[in-house]
Amino acid sequence: MSLRRVIELGARHGEAFVLIAAAHVLIEGAGWDRARRFSDRLLPQHTPPIAPTCDPQRVAGAIERSVLRASRLIPGARCAPRALAARHMLARRGIVSRLVVGLRLKPHPEGHAWLELGSPAHPLRLFARDPSAYTPLDALSPTVASSPRSPIPTPTSA
Repeated sequence: MSLRRVIELGARHGEAFVLIAAAHVLIEGAGWDRARRFSDRLLPQHTPPIAPTCDPQRVAGAIERSVLRASRLIPGARCAPRALAARHMLARRGIVSRLVVGLRLKPHPEGHAWLELGSPAHPLRLFARDPSAYTPLDALSPTVASSPRSPIPTPTSA
């Protein structure tokens, strides 16, 4: 592995760690709704163009792995902080994603947050354990987000 690759990998893991920690503290201190709204305000208004040689799926997969690895170092950091952190990392690289919050009622009520990229018909999902088991909360409301900004629903547990 080249030195440049090691530095890039370390920087991505460091970025993931800082963003997950910040998201986790914000969610714990201010609650999900405020944390999500604050996170939305920090997203770039205009995403930079993706480099023509950049494969968004490969970049998204690398970010997902970095976020999962870094989140192991932060006790209690589960799906919501991971999704918020990865959404910012993707946006910084010009990749638009949509934050999805879903609800599963059986065997017990549980919420889960994940990201979707690409076409709504065939999205690439990050952090999706089993998206078919969860009903996206925006599907239950009359308003559907038309931007990379997230819908308002709250995950009940992560």
